[in-house]
Amino acid sequence: MRQSSVFENHSNSLLIPVLMVSVVTAATANTIIRRITLVPLKSYPYLLTQMQGVMYTIFYSTILWSRFKQNDGSVTLDMLTIPKRPFIWIGFWDCLGDILGNVGTGNLPGYQPPLLAKLNIIFTAMFSSWILKRTYNKSQIGAMAVVLCGS
Repeated sequence: MRQSSVFENHSNSLLIPVLMVSVVTAATANTIIRRITLVPLKSYPYLLTQMQGVMYTIFYSTILWSRFKQNDGSVTLDMLTIPKRPFIWIGFWDCLGDILGNVGTGNLPGYQPPLLAKLNIIFTAMFSSWILKRTYNKSQIGAMAVVLCGS
């Protein structure tokens, strides 16, 4: 029996735009709140990064746990048995990038932090090519360039 997804169900035609707007709103709020908290807490970037990492871990673990408990096949046991070491390294380097970003963001003028944040796309692509052996086609590389030029 084939499971229908949210994207195939036409009765949820309003759900997809609402989810898209909520994701963009949450991402924008996350960026703004991070910048606001870095001004008074610029002397404590490590604390801020630790709090951010703990909150992300709780948030994404809750999503994974709830999707696994739904038993609808969206998260399978095979998915949970993949090697975790590459992802631990990716998380480590991402955390290091966040620490350096938090140290620098509190001391940079307004236009530079968003520009530097866009460089995450390039480093993520480089690490996924190196560690996960992921390849990108010309349109994906072009999309990365468009995002960078949009800063």
